[in-house]
Amino acid sequence: MRHWLVKTEPDAFSLDDLRRESPALWDGVRNYQARNFLREMQLGDVVLIQHSSCKLPAVVGLAVALPIARLKARPELADSHLVRRARLSVMPLSESEAACIASLAGDTLLP
Repeated sequence: MRHWLVKTEPDAFSLDDLRRESPALWDGVRNYQARNFLREMQLGDVVLIQHSSCKLPAVVGLAVALPIARLKARPELADSHLVRRARLSVMPLSESEAACIASLAGDTLLP
């Protein structure tokens, strides 16, 4: 199991949006390194969600990753933004970095 930090702008897609639309598609990743990190995510990986480009940037929640290949294989997602294009920042975190950030966010119950 790996740990990741995924940034999203709350005006574009917030933690509340994720709760309503779970499972959800993360689209808009333009940076090649971020895209490659996203491709490395595996089922069950821990994802810390950070709101960025807002008044108070912060880690706001935890999620569980789904493999991108698994989503791309679904015919009903063929026209989705995830399959056609991408734009969010994604980066790997060590277990200790993820635990530290989760602790600062008030959640020490990382899987």
